[in-house]
Amino acid sequence: MESTVLNEPAPRGRRRGPLLFAGLAAIATIIIACYFALTAPAPDLTAKLPQAAAFEAEVTGFSVKVAGYSGSVVSADKAGTVLSQSPAPGARAWRASAVRVVLAGLKPVPVPELKGLTAAEAEVALIAAGFRVGGTEYSDVASVPAGQVLSSRPSSGTLAQPSIKVDIIVALGPDVTVPTVVGNEVSAARNRIEDAGLEVRVDGSPPYGRIIWQAPAANTSVRPGTVVAIGPARQKPTPSDLDAIQRVVESGSGDLLLLYDYDRAMWSDPSVAGLDVYPYRFRVTGIPPTVRKGDIIKVNFNDPARNRPGPFEVTYVDAWH
Repeated sequence: MESTVLNEPAPRGRRRGPLLFAGLAAIATIIIACYFALTAPAPDLTAKLPQAAAFEAEVTGFSVKVAGYSGSVVSADKAGTVLSQSPAPGARAWRASAVRVVLAGLKPVPVPELKGLTAAEAEVALIAAGFRVGGTEYSDVASVPAGQVLSSRPSSGTLAQPSIKVDIIVALGPDVTVPTVVGNEVSAARNRIEDAGLEVRVDGSPPYGRIIWQAPAANTSVRPGTVVAIGPARQKPTPSDLDAIQRVVESGSGDLLLLYDYDRAMWSDPSVAGLDVYPYRFRVTGIPPTVRKGDIIKVNFNDPARNRPGPFEVTYVDAWH
């Protein structure tokens, strides 16, 4: 009797395994394809200004969102540039998503309004707003009082990093009158000229005597900041000390410098004066009327005898005014 062998069907689980694996692989492939289709590498925005970073992000399908500032003072060339970003450069992120960036430096604040303030008041306002005071430029504007601020650089209202320098432009103002300084000492003349809003140039070398000329002339109307040249008389030397006087007296002849400290009205003959330099007394002849009290005069001593107690006869030679 023949035996019949029946083929039994394979277990259901064995047939589903390969199908399930193939299905999962297909799904994974679809997911991965979708992921790469919907994402892109984040652009590198570091060291870029916000405008440039936004343009770069837009080109690659992203946007930019400023998350804040680092809060530390940085150099002017780095202030406001992208310091860090999320996601990092090259990391894949959803297209059209925002790249969060942190900018270097401090949060910008508006430059304060400075127009109409004095230069000193403008400096106070800038420091109070967190800025540093830059340079001062002068504009030849006569319709605005001298020293009044016309504008600033950057201009008022501009958002700028605190701690940057802000320059101010100041009006020179109307014409000023050149003061009279002839006859003054150099220091007094300098103060009067500078107080008038003018600059000073001293011709000659120190030490100086009194001013004997000036240009422009006194009472001339000039623009503020004009340079006024002043010419002092030749330098006033130090009067001869006692040792020098003693050496000349003992030698019998020589030149001396004496302080003319007598009032001319006390003497009947204005060309003669008695000068005391203790313990020496001098009788000076030939003094011109131009010599004033307080001037230093040069005299010639010529007394070979050297025996008389004085006063010694000396002759006027010259004066330093």
